[in-house]
Amino acid sequence: MKQSTGITIIIPTKNERKNLGRLLKSILQKRLPREVIVVDNHSTDGTIQVAKRMWNDATKKGGYKFSPRTQARLSAWLVSQKRKKSETPDRRGKEYIVTDLPQLTLLSKGPERSAQRNAGARIAKGSHLLFLDADMEMTPTLLPELQLLAKKGVKAANLKELAVGHDFWGKAIALERNCYWGDPILEAPRFIEAKLFRHLGGYDSSLIAGEDWDLAERLNQNGTPVVYAKSPLLHHEAMGFLPNIRRKWYYTHHIRRYARKNPGRFLKQSAPRMRLNRYWENRRMLLRYPLYTLAFLLMKVLIYGRFRLSNK
Repeated sequence: MKQSTGITIIIPTKNERKNLGRLLKSILQKRLPREVIVVDNHSTDGTIQVAKRMWNDATKKGGYKFSPRTQARLSAWLVSQKRKKSETPDRRGKEYIVTDLPQLTLLSKGPERSAQRNAGARIAKGSHLLFLDADMEMTPTLLPELQLLAKKGVKAANLKELAVGHDFWGKAIALERNCYWGDPILEAPRFIEAKLFRHLGGYDSSLIAGEDWDLAERLNQNGTPVVYAKSPLLHHEAMGFLPNIRRKWYYTHHIRRYARKNPGRFLKQSAPRMRLNRYWENRRMLLRYPLYTLAFLLMKVLIYGRFRLSNK
């Protein structure tokens, strides 16, 4: 594959209709990267249709600022689409390209997010890869900053993820997540040079949980310096107690494979003392929101109890 300069954004999805539009809009509002690849795990809620409609609306309504060259490409594509009545997917086993819009590729792949991200990386043309989740939202200064880091030859970067909640439990979880800013043992790079990513073998597709930490550990063993981007990335937390606890229990159940592969790192990550130290360092923030603090501590107890029971 011929390598191009620029950034490829890779987004794994599964039934993310409610979230994906917000992320794509945040990408479009600033400037287009080299390409965006949405890798969908056979969603049944219309996730792919949201991506198509979002991109089509952006090109037709002119609600976003495009360069003259990009606008010419989009206009040519719209003319070509009027001549087509339908598109036939190019099926290649379980993996197939559904459609290819200007700078947007929709790809179907499963079974989990590691395989989805790797599938996107295999066809990416950018010199650097940015892995985002559908429940995230880019701030206006993030992409320009990452483009500058890429030009400087940065190999990998952690992003400052600012968690945002929209109901009681979402705000409680966001409060906890925001205690971990700048902790290298709990954070993992989302921005990485494509050549380096492929050299390391990408994400371990056998891992359902902890695959990002596993990649961070391999970067560390490779001696790759990891920098921190200053611009924040918004991470919108799920709403409701049951959806959140079910998701956390799911990944807690599957974290054992990661723990066996990276026992030293996992021992540090799972130590209650380490988490308590982070809470103590952020005690002023936690004291401002006592109910949210008690709520996420309750959830941590339930998650830890489930983990202990599953390992008996």
